[in-house]
Amino acid sequence: VKKLPLVTTNDVKELLASKLIDIREISLEKRYPSTLIVTVFTYPVVANVLLPTSSSTGVVLGLQHQYSYVTSQGYIVTSALPLTKDPLPILRIMDWSVAPAAGSQLLTPETIKIILSARNVLRENYNLTAKEIVILLRAKEYHMNLDGKMLWLDLQSPLHVQLQRFQEFLKQTPLQKVTEYIDVRISDRVIYK
Repeated sequence: VKKLPLVTTNDVKELLASKLIDIREISLEKRYPSTLIVTVFTYPVVANVLLPTSSSTGVVLGLQHQYSYVTSQGYIVTSALPLTKDPLPILRIMDWSVAPAAGSQLLTPETIKIILSARNVLRENYNLTAKEIVILLRAKEYHMNLDGKMLWLDLQSPLHVQLQRFQEFLKQTPLQKVTEYIDVRISDRVIYK
């Protein structure tokens, strides 16, 4: 136990780190003689998360009927109440070996950035909205659901190259001809069905 004048931000951060993940910043305000006000800023939630389960339905939203999210740093956070009023994309994790717990890091910040960048480019440049994104962690790929048509991308090739393939594909083939998927992962061709 420290006296109020000796309490530092690092002291508080150490105490909170085991209970709160993804702390971006902590602010302390000391009101003498005996009050310490702690304000905690966390990284924002950027997507809802559907996690695999062993039940016959395949997936559940959240852990123990809570809301599950992923933050911009890739951490799983859960809450009994919604954390945002804004509509967020849904990330459906389809790797049965993954059973992340609240507080664990599911994706790297770079992976989150790539996936959300792809979603933004599709919305801004092509007027296509991916409300659900299926992530296959082991395969290092993700599939964007564009009104029932899946756009297959991977995390190993540069995003701009894959989106160039998609743009070239759209110049030659109307999107209405696609019934199931467009695969832009392969370097020398685009496959669709």
